[in-house]
Amino acid sequence: MTITTLFRFSFLVTLCVCVSCGFGSKDFIENLGDGYTYDGGNRLIFADNIFEDGIFPNVLSYNFDSSYIIATQEPSNENYKDYLGDDIAAKFSILLYSDTINEMDTYKRQFINSFWWTDTILRKKIANEIGPKNQKNIEKINTIVDSVIATNDYYLKMFARKLNYWIVLKKEKKLLGPFSIDEYKAARQELKIPETLKF
Repeated sequence: MTITTLFRFSFLVTLCVCVSCGFGSKDFIENLGDGYTYDGGNRLIFADNIFEDGIFPNVLSYNFDSSYIIATQEPSNENYKDYLGDDIAAKFSILLYSDTINEMDTYKRQFINSFWWTDTILRKKIANEIGPKNQKNIEKINTIVDSVIATNDYYLKMFARKLNYWIVLKKEKKLLGPFSIDEYKAARQELKIPETLKF
C-alpha cells in the first residue's frame, strides 16, 4: 500500500466517522430567546410553556431577533401527527388531572377556547384515552388527531402546501401562520419586520 493510498484511506475513514457522529448535522438545540427553542434533531420550534404554540416538523429554515422568529416548514403528516398527538395529550392531562387547574393563565384559557376543548365530542374522545395517573393511549389519540387533521380547515390549509411560512411574535407569545409566500410577505410588511431578518 503506497503512502498516497494510505492517506486516502485514512481520510475516507475520518470522513465517515465525522459524518456518522453528526459532524455538520443540524442535530442541535438553539435558544431563540423569550422561552422559544429550536430542536434540530426533531426539526421543530417549541415554547417552554406547553400551552403556547410552536412549529411542528419539519422546520427547514429559521431566523430570529429580539422580537420575531421566522420559519419555513415542510409539513410532514406523519411527524406532525405524532407531535400534535403528544402535545394534545399532555395539555389534556394537565387540564383534566392537575391540581393547578385553578391557576388558569392566558395560554390555558386560549386552549380551553380552542376547538380541541370546545368541541365536546372531540374533548370526550380524547379525555377517554387519558387516565388520572398520566396514562395515555397515544395510538388512539393519534388516530383521533389524524381524523382532525384530515377534516379541519386549519390543518387542510397547512398540508395543502409543500412549504409554509410562520412568524412568531416573541414578546406577545403569538404564532402567526401557516402562510403562503405571498401571505408571509404581506404579514412581514404589516408587522414592519426588519429586512435584515431573513432566512
